[in-house]
Amino acid sequence: LLEKLLHQFDKRFEQSDKHIDIIREEMKSRFGQMHEEMKGRFEQMHEERKSRFEQVDKRFDIMHKEMDKRFELVHDDMKNRFQQVDKRFSILTWAMGIGFTLTISILVVVLNFVL
Repeated sequence: LLEKLLHQFDKRFEQSDKHIDIIREEMKSRFGQMHEEMKGRFEQMHEERKSRFEQVDKRFDIMHKEMDKRFELVHDDMKNRFQQVDKRFSILTWAMGIGFTLTISILVVVLNFVL
């Protein structure tokens, strides 16, 4: 009877060992599949983020070029305005010089005539 019981226990342990081995292999397989899936998802996320970063970088370059163009336009506009102001100042300077010269000349002539 004892031998029968021991034999049955041995059989059950062997079956449970086989069952445990099968479960281990199945778990390894599932974890391997999960690992590969996660690895694939991480790679996909990395590629998506890389693509987004490249898009942002392109938009930044476009904005930078547009800002440079706007700055050049504003710079040219200010340069033209300063040139116009410089011309007006030059004309005003000449007009004042001629006006003073004429005024002094008239005063000299009037004073010579009166005196």
